[in-house]
Amino acid sequence: MLESQYWYYILEMSFYGSLLLSVAFDVKRKDFKEQIIHHLATLVLLSFSWCVNYIRIGTLVMIVHDASDVLLESAKLFNYAKWEKTCKSLFVLFALVFMVTRLIIFPFW
Repeated sequence: MLESQYWYYILEMSFYGSLLLSVAFDVKRKDFKEQIIHHLATLVLLSFSWCVNYIRIGTLVMIVHDASDVLLESAKLFNYAKWEKTCKSLFVLFALVFMVTRLIIFPFW
C-alpha cells in the first residue's frame, strides 16, 4: 500500500466517523435513521476493503464518490446563500460529474 493510499483511507474513515458522531448531536431530521445506516455502511465497507486488501477498488470508489460530493456541497452552500443561478449551475455540473464518474469511469477503469 502506498503512503498516500494509507492517508486517504485514514482521512475518509475519520470523516465518516465524525459524520456518524455529529448526526447524534445535530438537529434530528426525518432521515436520521437513513443517515446513521449510510455512515455505518460506509465505514463497514471501507474497513472491509482495507482488511482484505482491496485497496485499488476501495480507492477508486472513494475517488468516484468524492469527485461529485464537492460540487453537491457547494451547490447547497449557494442555495442557502440564495444565489440561485450559481446553485443551479453547480447542480448541473454535479449531475454531469456524477453520471460520468459512475457510468463511465467506475465500470471501465
